[in-house]
Amino acid sequence: KLTKLHVEHHKSMLSSECFLDQIEVINMNTNEKVLFPCKQNFGTQYNDHEIQRDLLPIYTS
Repeated sequence: KLTKLHVEHHKSMLSSECFLDQIEVINMNTNEKVLFPCKQNFGTQYNDHEIQRDLLPIYTS
């Protein structure tokens, strides 16, 4: 089972700010879906100035 998903934003892009709502992972063999909610901005101009996050799963099926 997935226990964590690490996501990073690449700073070399023209705009280094972005918002991530969630990531959905689907096991194509079992059709099991796992959501990794984030609902946060990535970038040095936002709240905690982070460009990386560790997301925890929510198993939906």
